[in-house]
Amino acid sequence: MGVFFLKDLSFSMRMMADISAVNSYRLQWEEKAGALGKAKLEAMRSLGSFESIGSSNRIEGNTLSDAEVEKLLSGLSMSSFRSRDEEEVAGYADALNIIQRNYESIPLTENYIKQLHAVLLKYSKHDERHRGEYKTLSNSVAAFDDDGNEVGVVFRTAEPYETPILMENLVNETNELLNDKTFEPLIVIALFIVHFLTIHPFQDGNGRMSRLLTMLLLLKCGYAYVPYYSLEKLIEESKSSYYQGLRRTQLSFSSDKADYSPWLEYFLDILRLQTENLEKKIEAYVSDHSLSMNEESVVSVLKEGGQSFAAICSKLPDLKPNTVKGILRKLCAAGIAEKHGVNKGTWYGIRRK
Repeated sequence: MGVFFLKDLSFSMRMMADISAVNSYRLQWEEKAGALGKAKLEAMRSLGSFESIGSSNRIEGNTLSDAEVEKLLSGLSMSSFRSRDEEEVAGYADALNIIQRNYESIPLTENYIKQLHAVLLKYSKHDERHRGEYKTLSNSVAAFDDDGNEVGVVFRTAEPYETPILMENLVNETNELLNDKTFEPLIVIALFIVHFLTIHPFQDGNGRMSRLLTMLLLLKCGYAYVPYYSLEKLIEESKSSYYQGLRRTQLSFSSDKADYSPWLEYFLDILRLQTENLEKKIEAYVSDHSLSMNEESVVSVLKEGGQSFAAICSKLPDLKPNTVKGILRKLCAAGIAEKHGVNKGTWYGIRRK
C-alpha cells in the first residue's frame, strides 16, 4: 500500500496560480542572479541563512534572536555552548550549510536523511542516544496548558514499529514521482513534507528536519533562489496558519478521503510569498550605493557573519586600519552594514533588509 493518496488530490485555481508564479520566478532567476553579481548574492544568502536558522529553531521553542544567532555563529563569544538553544542553532547551521553547498550530490535516501538528522543534533548532548536513528518511543503531538501539563493528544503519529517501512515507502514514492517529469515537483515536495511530519520518524527534531528537507528538495528540483530569502522566516511569521494547514490535512488521512487542500494551499502560498519578498529584497540591493573595490572587500568579510574591527583588519591586511574605519562608517551610514555592541564588544554585520 502506498503512502500518498494520489486519487484524492485536487487543485484549486489559487493553487495553480501559485504554481505558475513560482515556476515563472524559477525560470527568471539565472538572469536576476547574474545581474546582482557574486558579492551581493553571497551577502543575501548569508543573511537568509541566519534568518532561516533562527526562525526554524524558534518555531520549535528556541529563544535566540537573529542577532544572537549571528553573534553565536560568528564565534566572537563562543568558547562553549551555554544552553540547549545554542546547541540546536549550531547543529541547524551545519546541516543547512551542507545542504546549500552540496545539494546536487545529496540523494533523497533514508541513509542521507538520517545523516542530516545526526548533523542537526550533533551538538545536543540531550539527544545523543537517538541522533541519526528512527524513534523507539511514541511521539504523538500533544497539547499543553499554560503550566506545561499535557491536556490531550492533538495528532497521533506513526508508531515506532511502523516507521521504517513507512519511511522506505515515502522516500521511494517521492523519488518515483520526482523522476516522473509529468508530475509537478512542488506538489511532490508538499506531499513529502506533510507525510514526513505525519510519520514523525525521529524522537526529536522532526519539524526542523522537515524544513531542511524542504530546502534540499527545492534546490534539487531547480529552485535555485530559495537560499536568498528565508522560507523559515515566513513560516515563523505565519505559524498558526502553518500548523492549521498541517493538522487539517493530517487529520483527514484517517477519514474516507484525504484532503490535501489545507496544506497545499498554505505551502504554495508561502512559496509564492517567498518569491515576492525576494524580488523586493533584490530591488533594495540594486538601489544600494555603488561600492569601490575596497568597500566590496569589507562587505565580503561581513557577509561571513558578525566581525570585530580587529577581525576585519586581520582578514584585509592590505587595508590600513583607518581606511577600514572609514569604510565601515560609510557602509553603516548607507544602511549596508550595522554596528553592534560597545567598546571591546563592538562588532559589525550586514544590515538586514
